[in-house]
Amino acid sequence: MQIAFAQQKNQLAPPNNDAKYRTNPVWIGMMENPNTNYYEACKAFNLYWEGKIVPAETEGEAMDLGKEENIKGREKEEESEEKIPQSSQQYVYEYKQFMHWRLTMKNMIDVETGRIMSIDEVQEILRKERSKK
Repeated sequence: MQIAFAQQKNQLAPPNNDAKYRTNPVWIGMMENPNTNYYEACKAFNLYWEGKIVPAETEGEAMDLGKEENIKGREKEEESEEKIPQSSQQYVYEYKQFMHWRLTMKNMIDVETGRIMSIDEVQEILRKERSKK
C-alpha cells in the first residue's frame, strides 16, 4: 500500500525543468498560453537570463532614431555588439514583452495556484468586493 502511495505522490510532483529553462527560452511560449502558471513562467524567465547579459532599455524598438545622441549611442553599441552574446541580442523584443506581461498579469493571479485568471474571474472578484462595502 505504501508503494502505491509513493508512486502516486511522484506522479503529482511537478517535474524539475530548471535545466530546460536555463537553455531554452520556453518563457516566450508561456506568455501566450492562457493556462500558464505565472510563477513557473517567471522562474523560467529568470533561469534563462541567469548569468546572461540582459537587453538594455535603449535597445530595440524603444529608441528614438532621429535624435543625435541615439545615433552616437548606436555607433558605440555597434562597436560593443561583438562582446554581447547572440542570445541577448536575439531576444530583445521578447524580453521587453515578458517584462510588460509580468506587470500586466501580476494582478490577475490566483495567489494559491499561480494560475492566471480570466478577465471575467477578476471582474467577479471585484463585484464581490464592492458588494461587501
